[in-house]
Amino acid sequence: MAYDILIKNGTVVDGTGMPRYRTDVGIKDGLIVERGRLTGAADRVIDAEGLIVAPGLIDIHTHYDPHLIWDPKVTPSCWHGVTTIVAGNCGLTLAPVKPEHREAMMGVFGQVEELSMKSLSTIIPWEWESFGEYLDRIDQGLGVNVASFVGHNALRLYAMGDAAFERPANDEELEQMKRLVRQAMSVGACGWSTTVSPTHVGPGGAPVPSRMADDRELLELARVMTEYNRGYIEIIARSFLWGLNEADQTLLKNMALVSGRPVVWLTHGYKWYKPESWREEQAWMESASKEGASLYGVVRLQPIDRRVHFERTTFVNGLDTWRDIMELPVEQRAAKFRDQELRPALRHAIDHPQTASAKGQLRPQIRWEALTVDATTLPEHKAYEGRSVMDIAKERGVHIADAIADLIAAEDLQTVFRLRASLPQDDAAREELLKSPHVMLGNSDSGAHINSDCASGEPTYFLRNMVLDKGVMSLEEGIRRWTWVPASVVGLTDRGLIREGMRADLMMFAADEINTRKAEIIEDVPGGETRYVQKADGIKHVIVNGRVTLNGEVHTGDLPGKVLRVGSAEG
Repeated sequence: MAYDILIKNGTVVDGTGMPRYRTDVGIKDGLIVERGRLTGAADRVIDAEGLIVAPGLIDIHTHYDPHLIWDPKVTPSCWHGVTTIVAGNCGLTLAPVKPEHREAMMGVFGQVEELSMKSLSTIIPWEWESFGEYLDRIDQGLGVNVASFVGHNALRLYAMGDAAFERPANDEELEQMKRLVRQAMSVGACGWSTTVSPTHVGPGGAPVPSRMADDRELLELARVMTEYNRGYIEIIARSFLWGLNEADQTLLKNMALVSGRPVVWLTHGYKWYKPESWREEQAWMESASKEGASLYGVVRLQPIDRRVHFERTTFVNGLDTWRDIMELPVEQRAAKFRDQELRPALRHAIDHPQTASAKGQLRPQIRWEALTVDATTLPEHKAYEGRSVMDIAKERGVHIADAIADLIAAEDLQTVFRLRASLPQDDAAREELLKSPHVMLGNSDSGAHINSDCASGEPTYFLRNMVLDKGVMSLEEGIRRWTWVPASVVGLTDRGLIREGMRADLMMFAADEINTRKAEIIEDVPGGETRYVQKADGIKHVIVNGRVTLNGEVHTGDLPGKVLRVGSAEG
C-alpha cells in the first residue's frame, strides 16, 4: 500500500491503556490504515525512533470560542499535542444570539473570562445568529479539531431577553430553550453547558443569566438529551467552592439519570481550606454510578499560577471595598489605595472575607501565603520580588492590606503579583485523587483569563510531572485518560485510539525531553489585548486529520482541523 504518511520505528502508546509496543503506522486519506512492519511507499516518512507515538490529546475544557476566529492555529494548545478541543464550556457560547443581545453576550463572556469588550468587539464579526451558523463560520480551516457545547447563557438570552438576568424561565421560555438545544444537537453540538457557580457574574456584578435557573429548568434541559443518546452535560454547581453539598449532589445525579448522559462537573480537586472534600465527592460519584448515573469531576492539573495586576483583575472580587475600588476607572484607583481613611475597610475585608455578597458573587478564599510579588517598577522595591506578601507585611510590621496597598499606590498600579493556589504540602492529595475513574483530566481553561494565566500546557505538565517523574500512573494510563476517555465521553467514536479506520490525529514526543516552558506574555490579540502563552519542549510532531501541523516548535501553517459535529460521520 502507498501511504500519505508513514511513521517508522516508533513506540506506540495506543490510547487503550494496554502496554506500549514498537510498530510502524501508515496513514492514508486522513485515516490510520495499517500498523506493523510497513514497507510501502509514502509521500512522507517520519522516523520516530526513540519517540512515543500516541493519539492526539483531547482537552475538554476550553474557552476558545472567540479565539477561533482570529487565531485558527489555536495556539497555545496546538503546541502541546492537543488535536481536539471542546469549546462552549461553563454556559458560555457566542450562539445562538439575536442582534439585540450581542453586547450583553459579549459582556457576560468578557466578564467571566476576563476578556476586554474592546478586544471582543474587534474580534467577533457577528456573522451568525443560530448555533449552526456559528459552527459554519469557524469551520474554515483550523489547527485542531473543535467540538462545542451550546451554552445555557446564550439559550436564556435568546429565549428570555433581559429577563434572563432576573428570574427562572416560565413554561413558554423553557420550551423555547429546549427547542434551541434540539436545534444545536441536530447540527452537531456535543451537548449543553451551564454554570450556576456563585463566582460567575456579568457586567456590573450581576449574576450571569444561567445562575437564575432553578433546578426544574436544569432537569428539563437535561431531559432533552434523551432524544439523542449522545453528547454530555457540563456544569459548575452552586456549592463547588466548598465541596459539593447534598443538594448539588442530588441535582447532578438526577441530571445524569434523566438525561441518560454523562454529567461532567467543575471543579473537583483538592481544596486547601477543606482538605477532605475530594474524598467525599469521589465516594458520592461511586455511589451514584451504582444507581446508573454517569458522573465525572474535572480536575485542574497544573497548579494555578496567576498574575495579578491592579489595572485589571478579578482577584479581589470576593473582598468588599477592594472590589469597589476595582470598579472605578483605572486613573482613580491609585488615589483610593493611597487614601488612609480607606485602610481600615481594606484590612477588615481581608480579616473577614465575605460569605455573602450584595453584588451576587462569592469567591474562593485567598491563600495569602501563596501570593508573592512578581515584578516591581521602583528600585527600592526590587528586594520584594519573589517574596510573599505575608512575609513583607511581617517584616514591615503592617497588615497585609497595607503592604499590598502601599505597593500598588507607590507604583501607580504597575506592581505585578503572582498567585500560586497550590503549595508543595498539597501534592500528595492532588496526586492521589487523580487515580479515581470518576476523574476527568483536561481543565486548561485555554482562551480565558489570558492576561493573568496560561494553563494550555496541562497535558504536557501532567505527562512530565505526574506520570514520567512521579509515576502517579503509568504512561499508558496517562495517555488513555487524555485520549480515549474524553473521546468516549464527548462522543468522538473515530478518535482517541491508534487503530485502523480511526482518524489520524497523532502526537509524537521524546519522553526524556517533554516539559512545559515558563509562560510568557505576548502582544498579538486584536484590539490591543496581550496574553500569556505557554510552549513545550520535547513534542516533535503533531498530525491532525492525517496532515502534519507541527514539526518540533514550528507550525507548518497547515490548517486541517474541523468542527466535529458530534453524531455525524466526521464526529
